[in-house]
Amino acid sequence: NYYKRAAAWTEVEAFLSFKNGDQAGFAYLFDTIYPSLSFFAFEILQDQPEAEDVADEAFVKAWNDANRFTSPENLRAFLFRVARNSCIDILRHKNTFLKIEKELRHTADVHEHSIDHKLAFSESLAQIYSLIKLLPPKCQDIFSRSFIQGQSSKEIAEHLQLSVNTVR
Repeated sequence: NYYKRAAAWTEVEAFLSFKNGDQAGFAYLFDTIYPSLSFFAFEILQDQPEAEDVADEAFVKAWNDANRFTSPENLRAFLFRVARNSCIDILRHKNTFLKIEKELRHTADVHEHSIDHKLAFSESLAQIYSLIKLLPPKCQDIFSRSFIQGQSSKEIAEHLQLSVNTVR
């Protein structure tokens, strides 16, 4: 069973499994990296379906060329580079890239810092999602509804048939 086996894996073990063509290793890495990768793409594109497509395509490219990677960090760098380049291609196609390119010439350092900040924020968000998965299911649901979906304590309490004080 993938989930039982993968739960005990380290990222390095999953990476080695992925390099050997094992779909379970790929799935583990996908589950681990995908949230931050799709969020990174979303921060650039501001379009969730396109961001998810970009992240999906980056993983397909990685799977198709698994032997080229030398480490989990190398794979992660590749995925984010592919996602960034795909986002730029999408923006260029939409003719909005010209405006962004002009702005980048004037504020290259600011934007480079901004992209680095978004990447760091994406990684932090991925860690938060990993920690949320460790909570009991009911707590996961409450946390998700409150902090991710933006529901009020009252809305959550009504939906889950709990008291507002329990939700808080």
